[in-house]
Amino acid sequence: MNFTYTLTPKPPDLKWGIIENGSWVGLLGMIARGEKNFTINSFSLTEDRAQMFDSSPFIHFDRYSAFLPSPQQIPEWLSIFRPFTVGVLASLALTTAMCSILLFLKMSTVLCGKLNFLIFLRH
Repeated sequence: MNFTYTLTPKPPDLKWGIIENGSWVGLLGMIARGEKNFTINSFSLTEDRAQMFDSSPFIHFDRYSAFLPSPQQIPEWLSIFRPFTVGVLASLALTTAMCSILLFLKMSTVLCGKLNFLIFLRH
C-alpha cells in the first residue's frame, strides 16, 4: 500500500473532541475541518459525535475506535456513474460513438444501394 501519514500524538489545543462555541475542537475538530482524515483513539461515543462522525465498531478490550467524517451525499442521478472510473466511462462513450458512426455508414450504403436499384428498375 503506497501512502504516507502524519502522527499527531497530542492535538495542538490539547483537547480531544468537544463542541465549544458551536465548533468542534481538538482531534475531532481537526477531522471536522478537514485537517486530518481520521483518528484512532479511545473516544467514547456521545450523541454529538454520533451525529457528526462515523465510528468504527467498538473494540472493548482495546478501547480504541476510529472516527471518520461522515461522507457527503451524492445526487441520485450520479449513483449510476459512481462505480466506474473516468477511463471506463470514456471507453463506453468512445465505443458508443464509434458504433453509431459505423451503423450510420452501413445504413447509408444500404439505402444508397436500394435507391440505385430502384432507379435502375424505372428505366
